Amino acid sequence: MFTYANYYLNFSKLLGVTPESKVNNKTSQQQIIAMYDAGMEIPWDVRKAQPALERAEKEGLIKGVVLDAGCGFGDNAIYLAKKGHRCVGFDFSDRAIEVANKRASEAGVSHLCEFLVADALDAQAGGLRGRRFGTVLDSACLQCFDPTLQVKYIENMASLMAPGGSFVLLVVCNQSQLRSWCRGVRWMQEHLKNLFTSERGWRVGSMEQSTFLENIPMVR
Repeated sequence: MFTYANYYLNFSKLLGVTPESKVNNKTSQQQIIAMYDAGMEIPWDVRKAQPALERAEKEGLIKGVVLDAGCGFGDNAIYLAKKGHRCVGFDFSDRAIEVANKRASEAGVSHLCEFLVADALDAQAGGLRGRRFGTVLDSACLQCFDPTLQVKYIENMASLMAPGGSFVLLVVCNQSQLRSWCRGVRWMQEHLKNLFTSERGWRVGSMEQSTFLENIPMVR
């Protein structure tokens, strides 16, 4: 069984995802790649680790080699490397991986960080094939997929986890959802519980509220 040792439910207005939203995965990836390639301001580029991850690390929940799924510019992995953890980050954007490698070098943790281009829905391909990780970190990656693909994504991540490994998940919930308990917090919790079931080999450890840092103006 894969243990789900810690599970942070985070709230923000980052991507404006709603329960009813339908996201075309291919279109979403193309849009994100275009943002990276154009050198645009990236909403999740905050140049530091997310607070929930810092808390998880302090509580000793990060174990073994860490896989950072959808790592972007690598700030979470770099933070963990500074704490002595060996990290592997992947993203589908060549530009994101290029910047992540540069930042790891500037931070003096290149020897603890490996960044590579990979597809989260085909995780056993390329440089991730046959590898296993003690901790899988997902910082707002899961919710980028259409609900019909989320189970496939989770199965891919599970295939990369060592027995007894942990999945640390940071989920973004937008402001409009927070104003409606049923559409916001409760919906997100129930949705994730339905994804990470014992029948699929998961054990949910905890669900906690935290803050998700973003690099865009707050709009009400």
